[in-house]
Amino acid sequence: MDKLKADLNGLSPAPTPEPTPPEPTPQPPTPTGNLDKFGIKKIYADSTANSNGWYVDMDNPGQTTNFKNLPNITKQQDGSFQTSSSQVRMEAWSPANKKWLNVEITCYTKLVSGSPTYLVQLYSRGGHHFSDQSKWCEGSAYKGALQLDGNSTCRKEVNHPAYCSNKGTVRATTTPLTKRWVGFKTIIYNFVSTGGKTFVHIENYIDDDVNDSSGNLVIKNNWKKCATTDDVGGWSTSNSDFKADCPHLNKDMTTGYRTRDEILNTSGGTATQNLAAWRTDGATNNWKYLSVREIQV
Repeated sequence: MDKLKADLNGLSPAPTPEPTPPEPTPQPPTPTGNLDKFGIKKIYADSTANSNGWYVDMDNPGQTTNFKNLPNITKQQDGSFQTSSSQVRMEAWSPANKKWLNVEITCYTKLVSGSPTYLVQLYSRGGHHFSDQSKWCEGSAYKGALQLDGNSTCRKEVNHPAYCSNKGTVRATTTPLTKRWVGFKTIIYNFVSTGGKTFVHIENYIDDDVNDSSGNLVIKNNWKKCATTDDVGGWSTSNSDFKADCPHLNKDMTTGYRTRDEILNTSGGTATQNLAAWRTDGATNNWKYLSVREIQV
């Protein structure tokens, strides 16, 4: 009867639209059981095309090549180094004309004092975060964070300081994170969709039970994946500090300016360099074994 009515009106029923296929889950890079120079397990293999690997000099951290924006650093009896400041943003810069893109960032840290929201944040895909508004475009980032409450989350800064809402938040540990060592990694890498667009995957790992009976760090390499998310578009900032005149950092966009949900699938930073960084706020932390490696994707 419905078809007859449609024919009488000179109309044909509208076809049911085909559902939009979901984007594929990114295929992870090649895993590896190898250890880095500190004896820490690499989750993913080193890049064969871009072998940039940066490791802090544990004997003299402040003199490490391309280690910049450092607060006062104090060596500790256990071989760690300590920072204490309202804002710590320790930056490892890539070699000139060899920017990092797909990275595995690692550290071990211990909160000595303070009650910050985030115990530590690791980030890349941009440059220094200036207070000068004319340089805000350089301060883009994807960030992995371990919160003091034991949660881990993924963060995105389209430009400094225009944040998006956190994504992928999960419980990483149920053991209080004050006055004990913990290992943390953030891994950021690109993947290509079935439609040929380049998206970004972020995942965090925790090496949780790494303290001996005296409170000393003992690397266990029992890395457990915690927070993870994909940026496939739509992860947007509503922040009033968004700058609408920043250049694109999405290689699939060829005209116009950076968008509020820009997919940061390029390296960001300056014309020749970008950074990986370790952040704390309003806290005193001890640190060991900071590193950043370009991984094989």
